[in-house]
Amino acid sequence: SVLGGGAVTLALVGRLVLGYNFVASRLKDQIVYFETDERRPNSGLGLTRLGYERQGDTWIKPEEIARRDQLIWEFSVQPVERRLQNTAKGIGGVLAACFVAFNALNSNTAYDPRFIQSESHLQELLNPNNEAVANREAARLRERVAQLEREL
Repeated sequence: SVLGGGAVTLALVGRLVLGYNFVASRLKDQIVYFETDERRPNSGLGLTRLGYERQGDTWIKPEEIARRDQLIWEFSVQPVERRLQNTAKGIGGVLAACFVAFNALNSNTAYDPRFIQSESHLQELLNPNNEAVANREAARLRERVAQLEREL
């Protein structure tokens, strides 16, 4: 349950990180892409009035807007971006630790404690002269295999 909850949380934080990375790249770039509306050919006039210079499908930011965007990125977006990245690293570390602990605790899933119940039972099984013990264990194992096949 920790692994599932952590994975969902990590996915949500990852989505937030990607969104903030996109906003940060738009704020840091000097040349930005704006889609123009073909139904309204003068939709780029607003950008021209703000001082953007058109260069094909991209627009070059004027110096004043570029400095403003740099400040917005530096003081508003970058701190949140760093916090989100640290949170994602922390959640990833917790998930990795939980995964390792889970695998370490469940590494003996194939071990059946009924095979070796005690040291004397182990010695009985190892004795090649004890035919009755061997037959009893063989019958028990056949029953266990049949039970497992019924469960599948």
